[in-house]
Amino acid sequence: MLIISNPAYSKHKKGCEIKNPEQAEFYCPEGKLLWKYNAGSEIISSPVISADKLYFASKEGIIFSIKLKTGGISWKANVGSEIAGSSPVIYDKRLFIGTLKGKLYSIDNNSGSIIWSYQAKDFIKSTPIAYKGHIYIGSGDRQVYSLFMPTGTASWVYTTTGPIESSPALAANTLYVSSLDGYLYALDLQTGKFLWSFQTQGAISATPLAVDKFVYTGSTDKNLYAVDSETGKQLWATELAGIITASPVYDNKQLYVGDGKGYIYSINSDNGSIIWSFRTGGAILSPPMISNGVVYIHSGDRNLYALNAENGKLIWKYTVSGAVLTSPVMAEGILYFGSEDGYLYAIK
Repeated sequence: MLIISNPAYSKHKKGCEIKNPEQAEFYCPEGKLLWKYNAGSEIISSPVISADKLYFASKEGIIFSIKLKTGGISWKANVGSEIAGSSPVIYDKRLFIGTLKGKLYSIDNNSGSIIWSYQAKDFIKSTPIAYKGHIYIGSGDRQVYSLFMPTGTASWVYTTTGPIESSPALAANTLYVSSLDGYLYALDLQTGKFLWSFQTQGAISATPLAVDKFVYTGSTDKNLYAVDSETGKQLWATELAGIITASPVYDNKQLYVGDGKGYIYSINSDNGSIIWSFRTGGAILSPPMISNGVVYIHSGDRNLYALNAENGKLIWKYTVSGAVLTSPVMAEGILYFGSEDGYLYAIK
């Protein structure tokens, strides 16, 4: 079911860095509902945008293709298993997504028909990474898989010592993978060969972030770490107020990351110093999104916050009726995200 609202918009948005104010309405949401779509069950993975379509999955295992401009449905497909954490990825006209029964699906993104599936030995909460004809994915069976994209056959498999909930990160010829065993692993992209590992003092469920010579990862030991991407040696660590289960995001020499106490932080990416923090009313379990000088972040208090990226001051917030455990995406100034209340929201 589609519910449509018709808010009025102003041309200038405080805290949004647009050189031409006449273009602000295309890039700077004001926190007002445009439409929402009832998916019928919780949505606990992030949507993805490709061309004029938005793709997302409900917990009960239905994948939706939605028209961006109207919120009308293009197709939906039922994979017969719950989906939680694993978000769809679009590559070469295919959609890839994992399920809690341990299957990774390759789906035609134009029709919703299943092309192939690959069975892991435990849950897949990891969002796939698609690169040069291969799909990389982690599983609760402690393994990292490289799958040949056309057929879904395994090119290599590497076994860690703990379940994997996070997604791999890719930089140059290296795949970075974190595990609930508390280790960050660096693997050769082509062969899966072990290169190095770095141990934290807690579990890691957050996806690592690779930028230049740094790899950043958070841990349930409350620390955000910066590690040398070639050697795995620690460069710095910053202790936050709560555990870190969401991935950091990089923008303009700053890292933005949330914690279990409800804080969102801006952190200097070179030395780990905290620039500012803002406290929400609930745990932050998903990465923020940064656009045009604004940080958009969901909290366990059921609010989507828009903060000034420079100083952390609140611009606006939008409240939904269920928890939001995923990150928003944006196209032409419209934010899209799903909630545990079963709705996909479009916010202008």
